[in-house]
Amino acid sequence: MTIRSIPAHPFAEIFPFRDGPTFIELSDSIAENGQYDEIVLFEKQVLEGRRRQAACIRAGVKPRYREFGSKKSDGVDALAFSFAVNFNRRTMSPGELVRSACAYATLRKGYNPNPTKVGLDKKPQVSQGEAAEKFGVNKKQMERQNKVDEKGTIELQAAVKAEVVSISDAASIADQPAEVQRQAVASVASGATKTLAAAVAASASPTPPPLPAVDARAIARGLKEFELPLAQLETKNEAGRKLAADTLKSLIALVSRL
Repeated sequence: MTIRSIPAHPFAEIFPFRDGPTFIELSDSIAENGQYDEIVLFEKQVLEGRRRQAACIRAGVKPRYREFGSKKSDGVDALAFSFAVNFNRRTMSPGELVRSACAYATLRKGYNPNPTKVGLDKKPQVSQGEAAEKFGVNKKQMERQNKVDEKGTIELQAAVKAEVVSISDAASIADQPAEVQRQAVASVASGATKTLAAAVAASASPTPPPLPAVDARAIARGLKEFELPLAQLETKNEAGRKLAADTLKSLIALVSRL
């Protein structure tokens, strides 16, 4: 039996999908005991229960669905419902919270839960500040995430999502050309540099010109020519003349070994 997977609604994808060992445990439990909670659909997409649907399919169990609004407790706002059933259910990293807050603010801005109802004829909006407060994140971090989403390459965005680099670090190079961004991500991923900013700075540093080739033997020959004249200098200080000659001989010997 082929079980069709229904795509996730954008409201559901505000939150990260969790797989791993607990997903396997859920799937095994469904295979043994069946599916307890129905999956909620909205606009013919999965609003709540993406993980449950995937677990059912893995277990070979046909998922059970219901429509959003079929229970009074659902309310009339599908986006608010999605937040309510997802936010407190998962442990999210600081980066995931920032990305979810940005997605929530973007979707909320153009979403009208009930356009026909009196008093709801205008699209409700939520500011970044309100979204930041709702998700418990810093508004500045949301602004940096938006910059990465708008200007960053796919590689840069993926590195942030995988938390290989921080949002702040990624935003600091988002204005750079695409190739510079890609090279910086590769540099951090390989361990060559610790941050993207450091990778960009290193690539921007001018390469010092190579030192001219030195012929050590030619230098030694040149110094040798001065040994005798120096040793024969007229001086009343015999010891000083001898010291000058010995020093020059030592220098010639040193350079000859280069």
